[in-house]
Amino acid sequence: MDEPQLRLFQQDSVPPRGWYADRPGHWIAEPCWPSPNIARTDYHLGADGRLSPNSAGPAARLTHMSAADVGMYSGKWCGYSNPGDAPGDQRAEDGGSLCFDTAPLQAPLTMAGDANVRLRVAADRPVAHIAARICDVDPDGRSTRVSFGLLNLCHRNGHENPEPLEPGRTYDVVIPMKHVAQRFAAGHRVRLALSTSYFPMAWPAPEPVRLTLHTDGSALELPLRAAQPGDADLRNFGAAVVCPAPDRDVLDHPERHFRIVVDAAAGTTEMQIADGDGLYRRHDNDLTVREQGHESFKVSHEDATTAEGRTRWTLGLSRANWSVRSETETELSADRDAYVIRARLRAWEGDDLIKEIEWNERIARNHG
Repeated sequence: MDEPQLRLFQQDSVPPRGWYADRPGHWIAEPCWPSPNIARTDYHLGADGRLSPNSAGPAARLTHMSAADVGMYSGKWCGYSNPGDAPGDQRAEDGGSLCFDTAPLQAPLTMAGDANVRLRVAADRPVAHIAARICDVDPDGRSTRVSFGLLNLCHRNGHENPEPLEPGRTYDVVIPMKHVAQRFAAGHRVRLALSTSYFPMAWPAPEPVRLTLHTDGSALELPLRAAQPGDADLRNFGAAVVCPAPDRDVLDHPERHFRIVVDAAAGTTEMQIADGDGLYRRHDNDLTVREQGHESFKVSHEDATTAEGRTRWTLGLSRANWSVRSETETELSADRDAYVIRARLRAWEGDDLIKEIEWNERIARNHG
């Protein structure tokens, strides 16, 4: 009961990678949340692309439309720290986004908590999305995603009753971002990147969207934290304790990869994921297990309505003369009015197909 009420792990700056064996940083403590040690500070969006805690300078209107494949380097939604699950170098994404950068930091900058992006924007379509990313840009230009947030502008007044936008009308919106504690190193820059697409993390709007951003009234609100004297006195948690994996024989190695494939001839980008544990036999119960999955998310650079997602998983169990197996296949696409889901489940006992179910559903987009 004498220890702090709340501990956070504060990450240090790292180069962008699709996987980390560990993340450097240290634990910090707060007496409560919201914390009195956090100072929420506005960084204004400048017409020249600057991100500054001072005045944003002359007001301007900036227009932007992202390519449909912005988001392919977002990593996996709810990843399990498999290689490729973490977002890759964001320079490819930043190039298709509207970006605002601080000057190189003269001293380390630390944030802890939930950043917010306040924007004054107009769109030329009744349905529009905005993705906002905070990136840590090192002196070599490498861009590491620190946090992100997504907003369907039709949900600007809440999720219960979405409302279409009036094209050309200006709205004030807030994009909440995921909580994180991060220390940006001296010499690095903090980047805010805004895009109108973020597939496959979010399904594209039914039409390409051009946004107009008013720099006056737009800002990134960072929860800045000053170092506290008690941070250095925290008791160490010690090494992580991990249960030993059960003994097993590998009978067929799994297929595992995380690929971003650009087809220059077809003008498409595809995220290809293979995951699973292959085929193995456990020593403790003599059970043979098969686990293998494949996922694919593909979109045309010029036409977001071509977006599609496909998954296929095979799961099986066997022992002696007994075996069961299931295969699931799911396809997701969309048109202007609805999401289209096609799926099939097949299950076998031995060589006998005992169950087969198919789905073919249309779900109204409802301003999605």
